[in-house]
Amino acid sequence: MTLDVAWIDSQITRLQKLREIATDPEMMKLVALAELEVPPPPKAVSTDGPAATLSRASEVPPAKSQRGDLTKAVRDAAMRQTDWFSGYDLTKEMQKAGFPFASTRPSISVIDILRKLAAKDLLEVQEGAGNQPNKFRPKQT
Repeated sequence: MTLDVAWIDSQITRLQKLREIATDPEMMKLVALAELEVPPPPKAVSTDGPAATLSRASEVPPAKSQRGDLTKAVRDAAMRQTDWFSGYDLTKEMQKAGFPFASTRPSISVIDILRKLAAKDLLEVQEGAGNQPNKFRPKQT
């Protein structure tokens, strides 16, 4: 295996320049003022070879949600409800609001969190029967 040393050197140089900007408070004020968005690096044209492998490795992954983001979002959405709702209803509402679910079946995650909130006595539960889902609503205090 051979490495593209010139490409590695250019990346190191770019990172050193970025570090200089990040450690200079005046430059960071300018960056914040301009609200610059850094575009993702271009994808490699070739899919083989070390340069392509290094290019794929250097791509910036999409922002991942933090631990507890879904729980907080479900709790907030559930507490805003005024009537009985199912986990499926809440999932649809959150999707319409633009919440970025990581799961391919987000309603399962939402229902699980709703059950945990009910166990903490934050929600009332109306048990479903047969193919009717459980319904939830915020506790009336």
